[in-house]
Amino acid sequence: MNVEEKEQLVNNIIQITEKYLEYCNEKRTPFVCELKNKKGGVDKIKQFVLNRCLNTPDMPVGRAIQEMEKTLNPIYVDF
Repeated sequence: MNVEEKEQLVNNIIQITEKYLEYCNEKRTPFVCELKNKKGGVDKIKQFVLNRCLNTPDMPVGRAIQEMEKTLNPIYVDF
């Protein structure tokens, strides 16, 4: 994968994430939607999704957002 292809991949992931956040479903991902409305929240979400999608082969944006929801949900906090 050359530099242009990598840049295009990153831009696609960011665009899909932004589109999801535009229509954030509070019933499915309440913690992500709540974070979206906080200062710096959108950037945190984009960075998390970008890291997951780039570091995990074939991970779709929706799955990365679901994983972020789990990390934000206090029910899933490990002690």
